[in-house]
Amino acid sequence: MHSKLDVLRSAVGQRIRSARRSRDISQEDLAATVGRSTAALSNIERGASLPPLDTLFQIAEALDVPISAFFANIDTSASPKRVELDAEMAMQLRALRDDQMATALRVVKALREP
Repeated sequence: MHSKLDVLRSAVGQRIRSARRSRDISQEDLAATVGRSTAALSNIERGASLPPLDTLFQIAEALDVPISAFFANIDTSASPKRVELDAEMAMQLRALRDDQMATALRVVKALREP
């Protein structure tokens, strides 16, 4: 069973990874930009560690996302797979234009219909 803190670490890490990948930035480049080792960034992305707040701010700035994007709507009772999918979905949605977002919303609503 995963603790709520485990889920939080995992969700934040997944969201960082997803944002980094969507901007086609390597772990090495992001780590260098924020003054951390690649191993440290890997630990963050895998949910093995939660970085200090100043590092989160640097990461958010480097990825051009608000720091709140790493924490918004985290369901601490979710499965690890759900956390991963939520993170990827959130970052993909952030990259959409308004018209694309409207289309995505219609698709999601259609998927929920019985």
